[in-house]
Amino acid sequence: MTAAVSRRAPLYQKVATELTGRIANEVYPVGSTLPTEIEICQEFAISRHTVREALRMLSAAGLISRRQKAGTRVIARTPPARFAESLSSLDDIRRYSNRTRAKLVKQGDFIVDETLSKLLECPPGERWLILQSVRRELKTDRAISYTRTYLNVLLEPHLDKIAASETSRFAIVEEVLGLTIERVTQDTSATAVPADIAEHLGIRSGSPALQIARRYYDAEDRLLMASINVHPADQFSYSIEMRRTDNHLPLPQSATT
Repeated sequence: MTAAVSRRAPLYQKVATELTGRIANEVYPVGSTLPTEIEICQEFAISRHTVREALRMLSAAGLISRRQKAGTRVIARTPPARFAESLSSLDDIRRYSNRTRAKLVKQGDFIVDETLSKLLECPPGERWLILQSVRRELKTDRAISYTRTYLNVLLEPHLDKIAASETSRFAIVEEVLGLTIERVTQDTSATAVPADIAEHLGIRSGSPALQIARRYYDAEDRLLMASINVHPADQFSYSIEMRRTDNHLPLPQSATT
């Protein structure tokens, strides 16, 4: 566990991180069983509730399988690359970011109005930070989206470093805060490109576009970052694949752009 995680992360996340490391290093190889909840309680001097939260994280990551009377079995050394719940995985978002480059247009701060209060889940009047960028495809240098990234003010000391990143900004947020993004929500809708954005994308004002809004939360369910991405309709597609699984609703499996 890193010093940053040790200081900042919730106790169950520290335990989950330690157990994940042991699984990756094959202290607990695939096919073996983890120590019992009571044994983990005793080793880390924590409550059973904390143990269960840590194991829930490992289960959600696809590392373990938990069954009554059968114990907790290790089923993967590393998390499988797949969608989780109703979202694309962070790995998928990271891969997309690495195939493109975000060129910063401007940065600063602003006071949340009624419209943005819904996206940022806060009352109007709060102060947030903002980065505005044009994201371009690496191979062609074509402008494929205009992005407004909203950052919690606790990230203000790190604003320049986050702004300088041309790839995955949520990864920089994780790095500077010493924690992990645990949950992302995503809303997709149709929109018309306003004049100020159309100019940066090299298209006509009012052109149809796909708008994708994402919110990034840590393990304590704090909203650290949100973004609104506007993609010209003729330059972007978003696809998912669904599979039927036993005892579960179909889950998205992959995303392509």
